[in-house]
This record gives sequence, structure tokens and C-alpha cells, in this order.
Amino acid sequence: MLLQKISQTIPNFKFQNKLFNLSLITCVPLLMLFVLEIVYRGNFSSTVSWLINYPKQFFVSYGLMFGFINLFYIFNRKIYITISILFLSFFSIIGLISRQKLILRGEPLLPWDLILGKEALNISKEFGGSMQVVPLLVISLITMVLLASIKFMPREDFNWQNKLTAFLISFTMLLSFYTGVFSLEKTFSLQLINWSQKMNYDENGMLLGFLLNTTNLSVDKPGEYEQALVTEIMNKTTPAYAVDPNFKPNIIFVMSEAFWDPTLLKEVSFSEDPIPYFRSLQKNQTSGVMLSPVYGGGTANTEFEVLTGLSTQFFPRGVVPYVEYVRKPIEALPAILKKQGYETTAIHTYDNWFYGRNNVYQNFDFDRFISKEFFDQPEYNGQYIRDTELSKKIIEEIKRTISLTLSMEFRCRPTGHILQNKILIIQSK
Repeated sequence: MLLQKISQTIPNFKFQNKLFNLSLITCVPLLMLFVLEIVYRGNFSSTVSWLINYPKQFFVSYGLMFGFINLFYIFNRKIYITISILFLSFFSIIGLISRQKLILRGEPLLPWDLILGKEALNISKEFGGSMQVVPLLVISLITMVLLASIKFMPREDFNWQNKLTAFLISFTMLLSFYTGVFSLEKTFSLQLINWSQKMNYDENGMLLGFLLNTTNLSVDKPGEYEQALVTEIMNKTTPAYAVDPNFKPNIIFVMSEAFWDPTLLKEVSFSEDPIPYFRSLQKNQTSGVMLSPVYGGGTANTEFEVLTGLSTQFFPRGVVPYVEYVRKPIEALPAILKKQGYETTAIHTYDNWFYGRNNVYQNFDFDRFISKEFFDQPEYNGQYIRDTELSKKIIEEIKRTISLTLSMEFRCRPTGHILQNKILIIQSK
């Protein structure tokens, strides 16, 4: 009440001057951005470190938050402040959910988590303990206190024309980004780190990292893609040779991104063949050349094409299907072989969370996934597990599956490594 009386007595009191309004529209989005980052990162110092190390990402995030919240600046001050407080609470909860998901599942909140209702429900179920309830109660309490304090704010001499400039700036910014007039990645030289969403959010910030992911949220259907056409193509396709439906070999499929044939270099000569054993296999067994969709990175895309038979050519540039699209079961090679009686196992000598393989392999219907975490004191070559350790694990799995098959009276049980109708998908780093 005292502030109201002062404001009525002093015409140029700070609550009614332009300087205060300018402070309001600049500080409110800054506060929201800081609260979102602090809650997501878990502490203030990490947020400050992000601001110092990635100032470009910070200022872009601030610009986006400025454009969003100041759309409501066109309303009178009390309504603007009320909406700001509610969104402050909303971003706090979003940051908390994202941090909780990061702790429990190794990746933050992503756009497709909001699209898939079941996924969002699974996230909400994790908020059962007291450690999660306390932050929610604190956010609720602060929100109620801030909302209650609005009634003590002096009344504003509302003039929407004085607020039109800030509104138009905000509206133009958001419209430009939404319609694609300006690309965030190209305009500001940003990078969507889609091989690790944790790194993506750590570098770009939660707001910007989340929005960068939305650019690849959907894929447009090709113009000539029709079910009747696909059916017609399938009906015209016949096997190149006769196939015995009862023939079910054991399968061991190895993907090695580091192996290559150096004799393919045209300007280099060798005194002897650098890969003689592999060459002998080429001569005595079926061999050929495959075209990889990526080079120097993005190995999950090669893996995706092999396991699904789908081409990444039709996806947007830079997309990693494992990250953006594989959010539900897909009839991939493991699922198909399981229907034929195979047991499927995947082995990878790197972290299980990388490219989200821990979730993707479940959607591909692998029975087991043996990642770096399940190698017992392996020998390393630099920062990566040696290929010899991978070979040992393959042999170990083959022996296990032989024993299992014998105990099952030689019943057909395939595996990702293959043995007695088993398929084994292995990849070295």
C-alpha cells in the first residue's frame, strides 16, 4: 500500500517510468533462462560456466526466451507479471523433469518425449520419492508467494501503443525462426550434437538444445510413396536363387568401422599384402563391397541401414535415426530372425547410452545387449577396448549358446552371435 501511495504522489516514480519497463522486459527472460538452466544443471556454478564457455549459445537462448515471454508484454503490467511467474514455474518444472530423466536414463527431456504419451507417463512415474517431491513443493511455494505479491504492485497507466514495439520485436523474432526464415544452426553456426543429447544440452543449453532437436522431429513422406506401389514392387521381386526354408545357419555379423583395405589407395604401393588372411577369405568365401552412408562419424547410421534395410538418404541432413526416430518397436533384422527361432545378442565395446543404443536395441527386439559396462577388466588400446577383447567376448558368447542349446536338447535358439540358430551382431569402436 505504501508503494501505491508513493507512486500516486511522485509522477516519475520508478514503477512507472520507461527505465523500469525496459528493465522488466530484459530481466524477466534472463531470470527465466537462468532458473531453467540452474534447475536442469543442478547448481548455479555450472550455469555460470556454461555462460562463460559458450556465450554464443547463451545469447541465442536469451534471445529466444526474450521473444517468447515478451509476446505477453502487450498486456498490462500485472497480467504480464502473472504470466511470467506461471511460466517461471513451468520452466522450473521442465528443468527438474529433464534433470531427473538425465539422472535415471542418461539423457535429458527431448521433444519426442512430449509427443509420445506413454514415454511422458513413464517419466512422470519416476517422481515418486521424497527427493523429487521436495523440489516440486519448493517451486509451488515460491510460485504462490510471487503470485500473492502481485496485488501489492502499483497500478499501471496502461497504454498498449507504448508496448507495441517490444511486442512486434518479439513476434517477428519468433515468427522468423518458426517459419524457417532464419535457421538457428546456419545463422548462428550452432551444432546439434545428436550423438549425445547430454553433450548437446551441456553445450547449447537446455532451451536451445531442445529446440534444435525439433528441426528433425518429422520426415515428409516422399511424393510417390504409396502402399499399392510398394506392394507391386514386392510382388515383382523374386529370390535370385532357391532358398531352403529349413536352412537356419548360425550368424555372426561383425561391423568394424576401423578396418579397411589400404591397397585401395591408388598412389600407394606395398611390398606385401597388409591383410593376407582377409584376402584369403575373399578368395575362398563370398565377398563384396558395401557403400557406407557416413564417413568419419555417425556410425549409428550405417548400423541402422544394415539392421533395418532402410536408407538414411531420405532423412534430413545430419539426422541420426537412433536418436530422433526409433522410439517404438521396428521390424528390424533381430525381430525378423527371432520369428524364425533365433536368439539375438548385440555386443558393442562402447558405452550403452551412446546413440541411445540401450533403448534402440530394445525396439529392434534384441534379446541381450552386451556393452562396454559388461566387459570385466578389459585391455584397452588408447581410450578404446582392444578388438582382441571383443573376439574373446564373441567366443565366450558362442560357448554359452552352445551349452544352452545342448541343454535345450538342441532346440533352435538363435542369438546375436550365431550358434545353433543364433545371431550375434558385434561392433567394435
